[in-house]
Parts: sequence; C-alpha cells; structure tokens
Amino acid sequence: MSFFLQEIEQTFLTLKENKTRSFLTIIGIIVGVAAIIGIISIGQAGKNSIKKDLESFGKNIAAIWPEWRENSYYVPLNKYDLQFIRHLKYIKKASPVIYLNGNTQFKDYNSIYPLNGVDENFFGLNNKKVKTGRLFSKNDNIYNKRVCVITEGLEKELAKRFAIFNPVGKIIKINGFPFFIVGVLKPVKLSSFLASFQEKEKEIYIPEKTMATTFGKKTISYILFSTVDKAKPEVVKRNLLSLFKLRHGSKTLYKTQFLENQIDAFSNVMNKITLIITLIGALSLFVGGVGIMNIMFITVTERTREIGLRKAIGASEMTLMRQFLMEAIFLSIIGAFIGTLFGVAFTILIQLLIKWKIFISIFSVILAFFFSTIIGVVFGIIPAKKAASLNPIDALRYE
Repeated sequence: MSFFLQEIEQTFLTLKENKTRSFLTIIGIIVGVAAIIGIISIGQAGKNSIKKDLESFGKNIAAIWPEWRENSYYVPLNKYDLQFIRHLKYIKKASPVIYLNGNTQFKDYNSIYPLNGVDENFFGLNNKKVKTGRLFSKNDNIYNKRVCVITEGLEKELAKRFAIFNPVGKIIKINGFPFFIVGVLKPVKLSSFLASFQEKEKEIYIPEKTMATTFGKKTISYILFSTVDKAKPEVVKRNLLSLFKLRHGSKTLYKTQFLENQIDAFSNVMNKITLIITLIGALSLFVGGVGIMNIMFITVTERTREIGLRKAIGASEMTLMRQFLMEAIFLSIIGAFIGTLFGVAFTILIQLLIKWKIFISIFSVILAFFFSTIIGVVFGIIPAKKAASLNPIDALRYE
C-alpha cells in the first residue's frame, strides 16, 4: 500500500515539475468535459422546462376531431358525440369547441379575431384562470347569454388603441351583435421558448349555446376532454377511434391528439439534438486524448536515461508501465475535474440567463469522468508500453 502511495506521490511531483505543459496537455479534456456536462444539463433542463410548460395547459387532456381523406366520409361532430364521450368511464370532463372567425368591433376599431364557442368545462380543462373579472358560468351557457371572455393579448390591443386598461364591463360587437366582456384570461406563465408565442394570442371565448343561437354555428370543430389518471393515451385513442367508426360508419375518419404525445415528441427531438451535440463535444475528449499520448511520448523520450537507470537497479517493466500510465490517467482526471467546474459554471450561467430552473445532470458528470479515465488509459498505454520495453543499456547510453 505504501509503495502504491509513493507512486502516486511521484506522479504528482512529475506533473508539478511541468505545470504549464501539463495544463496545455489537458485543455482538450477540459473543453470536452465542460461541453458534455453543459450540453446534457442544458438539454435536460430545456426538456424539463418544455414538459412543465405543456403540462401547465392541463392534465391528461386530449382532443378529437373529424378528418377528410380520399375515399372517406367527412362526418362532423355533434352534441350527441359530446354526450357519448362524457359517459365513457375513462373520460373525466369534456367540452365542445366551436370555432369561427369573428368580425370584432369596438368604437371605430374593427378587426377579425378567432371566436371560440365553449362551455364552462373548457377553462378547467385548459387550466385557464381569470386575470380580472370572471369566467362565464353554466347559467350563461344555458340561457344563451351574450357574454365573452377575452385573452390578455386582446386586452393589450384595447389598451394600446383606446387606453382602456380594464375592459371588463365594456361591450364589443362580434359580427354585429353586442357582447358583454365579463373577464380577461390570465396567461399561463411559461419558461421555455413557448413563451414567445403566448402574448400573440388574441382570442374571444363565448358560451357554445350562444354561438349556436346567435351565429347559427352548431357544428363542433373539436371536442376537448380529459382522461382519468390511470388511463393510457394509446388505449383511449384506440377505443375512441373504434367507437366513432361504429357510431358514424367504417369509412369515417377521426383523429385524436394527446398532450402527452406532444410532450414525448418534444422530448425525443431534444434527446436527439442533445445526443448529436454531445457527440460533437466528445470529439474534444478524443483530441485531448491524442494530446496526452503525444506529451507522454515526449516525456518518455526526455526521461529515457532515468528509465534505464531505474531498470538497471531492478525496476520491473510493470512498475515503469504503471507509473507512466498513472501519469496519463492523472492528467485525464485533473482535466475532467477542471472541466467539471467550468461545465457546471457555464450551465448555471446559461440557465440563469434564459430563466430556467437550475439543473445539473449528475449522469453527465459521471459520464465525463468515466470517459476521461478511459481516454487516459487508452491513450496512455502505448507510451507506457514504450517506456517499459526500453533496453536498459540503450537507455543509459541515450543522450
């Protein structure tokens, strides 16, 4: 044990004598380790951020709508389909969404905004809450009241044009009919790139029965629903599509989209991007390994007489090989340690700048150290073998 500790001490003294050269040798390792830790951590933080943002729009939610293709029948959704979905055991809540472009007028301002006819369940499904005012109620829907809820984007439009900073209580005209603004929706706080699309939403929500009686629009564009916690998206999707074919005919087509599928799609894309960039970053580790091997060959050449002297006084080939191999491994580990510090600092800085929750991947740190050690062994073993195989007589004569 004491012999092994002496070898470690000797290795440190040797590296200390050539501090500048040792540091320049491990720059490739430092860059490679920092890149791997930074890329994996930032990629995982981005994936977590997007997943959290998407989940903030609702839990276990999905939508179903009709599709048209060649040799198929297009059968729109109706109120009976909505009732049917609501009675399925794996469905928690459901809301119709009737879509229409509404010609909206306020004073002398006139523009077209998306108009959505929904019921009171819609806001709970989408996790939408009011910023000011209130959401419309079940009674508003039953009695076909001309009330509406607008998004913050539309509120800002009215503030910019008319200096109206609280539109609740004001009346706007939609396709010529007056509607009473009862509430403004609070935007969901997003932390990923999805936030850049949020403020652009300028939409109006009215009771779906009011949509039917006022504008004569009864066809449901899509049905938004949530499933029970234990329901598996793929099973629900398969069952729904089968049941709707039974309801409307085998040649009809319907499509379902689950929020979980979108989360998985984003995660897969992020995983692929992270993997590709990580592999590019790993090239720095390879370059660092080549640098270590190169400097170890130079070290063997410079210390040829020392090697000859040690062999002459009884040092075995295994001892010499172990010493030079240990120097290569130590260079890799020191580089990995410094690279880890840089990688963690870089990751924290980037995540603070883009306002993501701080996340450091422990897996990336372990992976970086593992590969650094492997690189030290792989690229150090050839120079170590060369040192161990030197003829002591030739080595002592070397100048």
